[in-house]
Amino acid sequence: MITEKRKLLQLVAAVLLAVMLLTACASGASKAADKIELGQKYLTELNYTEAVASFTEAIRLDPDNIQAYMGRAEAYLALGEYEKALEDYRFVSQKTEEMPYTRAISYMGQAEVYEKIDKQDRALADYGLAKVLLTASDVGKAESVSEDDIKIKLVEALYAHAMLSEKIKVYDNALEDYEELLKLGEKVEAKRDSLLEELGQPTDEENGLTETESAADAAKKAEETPEERSAESAKEEPMESSEQAVSSKASVESAVSSEAASSSAASSEAPAESKEEQPVVQGPVTSYSYTGQETFGVGTRKMTVSYQIGGNTIALEENGSFISKNQFGETSDWTSQTRVSYTLSQPLLAVERHQSGNYFDNTVDFIVPAGTVLTYYFINKYDGNTASETSKICAIDESGTLYVGDSLMMQTGKSYAMYDEYNESGSATTGNVTFKVR
Repeated sequence: MITEKRKLLQLVAAVLLAVMLLTACASGASKAADKIELGQKYLTELNYTEAVASFTEAIRLDPDNIQAYMGRAEAYLALGEYEKALEDYRFVSQKTEEMPYTRAISYMGQAEVYEKIDKQDRALADYGLAKVLLTASDVGKAESVSEDDIKIKLVEALYAHAMLSEKIKVYDNALEDYEELLKLGEKVEAKRDSLLEELGQPTDEENGLTETESAADAAKKAEETPEERSAESAKEEPMESSEQAVSSKASVESAVSSEAASSSAASSEAPAESKEEQPVVQGPVTSYSYTGQETFGVGTRKMTVSYQIGGNTIALEENGSFISKNQFGETSDWTSQTRVSYTLSQPLLAVERHQSGNYFDNTVDFIVPAGTVLTYYFINKYDGNTASETSKICAIDESGTLYVGDSLMMQTGKSYAMYDEYNESGSATTGNVTFKVR
């Protein structure tokens, strides 16, 4: 009987303890929310020191609160404490794998910090990652973010990426951004045309477009058949004499047959390579993942690859969790995160995946146009602490020639195997990436 009472008392104590813990957690989260609200108020008042204090207290109360880290990062950025801002933004990017909208904003924050500390290549890479995330099909769904809010952030990312691309003279990137902004209804014709003129390329006016004619109208014209263009032309041309005053139907039919015949003859004589001159059609953002076991010791790895046919940014991210044992038999667990981004000066043409049951034998080939300039950013962390970081490209072509530098111009017919760093064992890059030039 005494034993049963003791068990009952232990059960009641356990329940009371659980209730107390839940109440404490709820209370902590509630207090953290109050501190976040106060921190946001200080941000609007430009009182960044007090904002940092409020967000820090919120983090103490609720250590994984993403909103608190984002607010504190913004305050640190305004105070010029760039390393602390980066640390908070990176924390958010690591914790929001299933929250692409928030993750995109954290990358934009990182990019802004990198611009401040004059690391333009890294800033460009992070703006590019933000663009990829904000155009993903599932962006905002898990976070219940409206399409309007997503569009606002995407426009912001495109403007920032375009301006930085112009600053560091990656003009093809800027032109692509301006075209995307035009599709989103932004009035950037003047900026785009100014850049085209600087590059000696024809503007819309020189191509026969008026200032009020939109990019969509131009695309529609380009898709018209010869017959449709002839008919439209026949309708618009004024009649110059009474001899030309035939019925409009007859004029159209005559123009159609004449244009169709000349078009057919021209197409039969056109060289095959004319197809390659057509602009690359931009496809949807594509992501795929694969997982595997650690070769040495115990652990798992997950690789995620994101790209867009017709786009200019490729992102790879590898996350791993491991358990290792030292010489004394003591075990410890640790995590790693590797993030790689490639930025192309010309649109990505195609992708060839080579899948394997062995994690480390999965490879991917990215097909790019001749003359594409490649830039690169790599960062590797263990337990959240940066172990290595670089923007130096290291690549080896099929002849064994080694290329090391801040950028790489890829030549016709060549293929380039990418490396995180090159040594005698030839340690391959994250994701086993090769670029092939068409």
